[in-house]
Amino acid sequence: MNLMNIYKVLLVLFLMLGMAVNANAAAYVKLGDIKGESTDNEHKDWIIIESMSSPLFTAQTGSDTGSCQLNLPPRGDTTPGDVVIVRELDRSSVKLQQASCDGVQFDEAIIDLVSSKRRGSEPYLRYKLKDVIVTSYSVGPGTNSTGDTVPMESISLNFSKVEFEYVKGKHDRD
Repeated sequence: MNLMNIYKVLLVLFLMLGMAVNANAAAYVKLGDIKGESTDNEHKDWIIIESMSSPLFTAQTGSDTGSCQLNLPPRGDTTPGDVVIVRELDRSSVKLQQASCDGVQFDEAIIDLVSSKRRGSEPYLRYKLKDVIVTSYSVGPGTNSTGDTVPMESISLNFSKVEFEYVKGKHDRD
């Protein structure tokens, strides 16, 4: 694989690294019986997400002539990466740390993406992750969505299966 092809692959992977939740949206995660601090009517006690990425990697065609070998699945197969969530430290943090340390497996995690401009607190995209493990946890100083410097944490969720669901709103057309 020549240098130009390596740059192309890296660019594609960078662009696919996921979706950041922006200021016009909100996101929440429900993970087992861990209670967060959401007061949203539809997501009471869910964990609030400041930003997240949910990468999907698809194998690209390449050449065997280069010295760079990417360990990718067969062409056309898609491999999900860990969902990485960045959030402000809250009452759920200690339980998330403990779950990461103990390798606790949760049957399911539900992530709802919500657009307050579009639908109030009604989700428009839902991820259902199965057999979920918190594979990493880190905490450090950061800036939340309102610009305050606060302790922020990053957690990675690994899973065996994912279902994506677009939730049609009351006023959405077919």
